[in-house]
Amino acid sequence: MNNSTIPQALVVPKDMLIVPPQFARAPIVRTADDYAAAGTTLVAVKTEIKRREDFFSGPKKAAKALHTWICDCERRATAALMMFRNDCSRVMGAFTAEQQRIAREQEAKLRAEAEEKARREQERLQKRAEAAAVKGQEEKAAQLEAQAATIVPAVVTITPNVPKVEGLKEARDVWKCEVLDASLVPRDYLMPDLTKISGVVRATKGTVPIPGVRIWCEKARL
Repeated sequence: MNNSTIPQALVVPKDMLIVPPQFARAPIVRTADDYAAAGTTLVAVKTEIKRREDFFSGPKKAAKALHTWICDCERRATAALMMFRNDCSRVMGAFTAEQQRIAREQEAKLRAEAEEKARREQERLQKRAEAAAVKGQEEKAAQLEAQAATIVPAVVTITPNVPKVEGLKEARDVWKCEVLDASLVPRDYLMPDLTKISGVVRATKGTVPIPGVRIWCEKARL
């Protein structure tokens, strides 16, 4: 891209910044003559719109070309850095996932040990309660049974060994999905294809009814 394609300061003619009196308010059409006059005015306003659009067409194309060029420069300037960022995020994500797996395994092991310890303590208290009952110590037996009922496994929580880095946002879970078999997707998750429906309506001029769809025709002059 060269400098000649870069738009300079755009000076808009004053007549394009005002609304001509004849186009300021829609005409009143009550008679055939009114209709003809309105038609003439409509042709005139369409010509004026085209003139103004043509004026801005060149600067718009130049601005689009400039935008495309800038975006291309940005892509080339950041491509390698983004690739490194993605690779870095990938290996860090893999490390995080591994540490989470290790933490889950440790939690499962310690939880099983806590549950076994609690079970043994309950059995011990229950046996003491049974022995007290055999000796006729009903009150002591009741106390031991109540104590056994309160024994619960210790809560075990292992935090993954992933250090926090200043300036780096903590990784969050991002749930995604993909459609494997569209025929199995419930209707609640389906959306009518309005582009396809509109194409059929235009092609058949509304002669083919479509269940659940209202079809009508409007006059358009623009």
